Amino acid sequence: MHDFEPGMVPWRMPFTLGHENAGWVDSVGDGVSTVAEGDAVAVYGPWGCGACERCRLGLEGYCGNQAAAPVISGGGGLGLDGGMTEYLLVPHERLLVPMRPRRPTVT
Repeated sequence: MHDFEPGMVPWRMPFTLGHENAGWVDSVGDGVSTVAEGDAVAVYGPWGCGACERCRLGLEGYCGNQAAAPVISGGGGLGLDGGMTEYLLVPHERLLVPMRPRRPTVT
């Protein structure tokens, strides 16, 4: 990212890269109902506002209200800390795509 002059990308530096993410849910926040701890998930790349018509149709990459998105024209690893770290904080469960199976239990 050192090759970019200020203003060339719409994000503030520094942040952790990694926008193509998958893993297991470590913990969930209050009100989360579509995933549980231990679930295997992929993380949807672009994060929109979640409320506009496009986002409600699942087209977050075409969000019509980027000013209300967690980061303009981005998401985890695209302007906000991404998955090239041990944990990735995802702001809403709608951005998780359930995969199966669950994480194996270590005995």
